[in-house]
Amino acid sequence: MNNDIWLGKKDIISKCRDKKVVFWGNGEWVEKTIKLLNLVPTYIIDNNKSIQGHYEKGVKIIDYKDLIDKENYFIIITTGSFKGLVRELKEKSLIEGEDFVCSPVLNNLKIRDEIIFLDKNILFSVPAPACDKGGVYVYNTKTKNLNQIFSGKSRGLAKSENYICLGDEIEGIILFDHKLNIVNKIQVLDNSIAHGVSISEKHNKIFMGNSGRDSVSIFDLSTGKHLDEIKISDKFSSSQEAQHNVNDVFFDENTETLLISMFSFTGNWRKGVYDGGVLEYDLKTRKINGPIIENMWMPHSIQIIDNNMVLLDSMRGDLYKTNNKIIGNFDGFIRGIDKDDKFFYIAQSSHRYFDRLKDISLNISLNCGIYIFDENTKASMFHSFPEIENIHSVIAL
Repeated sequence: MNNDIWLGKKDIISKCRDKKVVFWGNGEWVEKTIKLLNLVPTYIIDNNKSIQGHYEKGVKIIDYKDLIDKENYFIIITTGSFKGLVRELKEKSLIEGEDFVCSPVLNNLKIRDEIIFLDKNILFSVPAPACDKGGVYVYNTKTKNLNQIFSGKSRGLAKSENYICLGDEIEGIILFDHKLNIVNKIQVLDNSIAHGVSISEKHNKIFMGNSGRDSVSIFDLSTGKHLDEIKISDKFSSSQEAQHNVNDVFFDENTETLLISMFSFTGNWRKGVYDGGVLEYDLKTRKINGPIIENMWMPHSIQIIDNNMVLLDSMRGDLYKTNNKIIGNFDGFIRGIDKDDKFFYIAQSSHRYFDRLKDISLNISLNCGIYIFDENTKASMFHSFPEIENIHSVIAL
């Protein structure tokens, strides 16, 4: 549907200056539109013959065919059945945005329909053994078709101009083209337990979080050669057991810095200390800055979206934009995020730690799936995958 029918208040008032105004559709939206726009229509058009000739808010209700000099009227749609009416008006050769618009008070219905009837392919990874549906899937929000395109114990996903990069605990790093054909496989360090990945064609590098080594590996994109390992601390070297739970990474091409999310800065999450958040590593100075985001409980999915750092505080179900602004809250264990020009896509896994939330949350979801979330209205829709337990990463294709 053309966005020209969804003009703002000022633009609609401007359109009404040179024409008389009629509302199309009698009901609750009439009074709300009158109040919002501070204007009273000349007529209200309605196809219901039983109310034609009656008055609503002092305005006569008529049939469209009884409207004389139709070209001199500007139509504001005030019915919840606006989609069918838009088609009807276009069949009458009326032009969206010029001859008619939808009332702004219908915006909630617009957002609702955009979410419910969205036709979007979503790529997501499942970190389970291949025998237990682990791998990478493509899901279509309209048809509800779910197709597995790779079998493995799959974690991080990242997209660049020419590639989709996967971090897999068994296979290492897998590079796909945008048609989801495998074009390369890269061997990783022993005991890496591959997690989040980030790819930069500009700098010819791949970055991967090594949850099993408390580190981040850097690879040459072209050759697959292992270039460097960024160690979070010396704890792994002394104990040979990961202490920080490094998970997701994001490379900022503009600043040449790497953002790294983890469960514990001090390396004490196995002792129940969840002092998690995000560190920043400067590739030019080879120094760790931060922490730049703190006080997170099992954080994941650090990214920069629309020039803002975005992070999921997985246990609390909070979606952060920057380090202190919560823009969404969900009732499950959230991990995996992407955004297009309209919506966020947020994955939720079946909760393993719900007993730790019983004194904090009054409703703890065990469902696995993906939310479509509108930041402005806070409206969301959940697409459930009952046959899958965990999701690590999502990409909106």
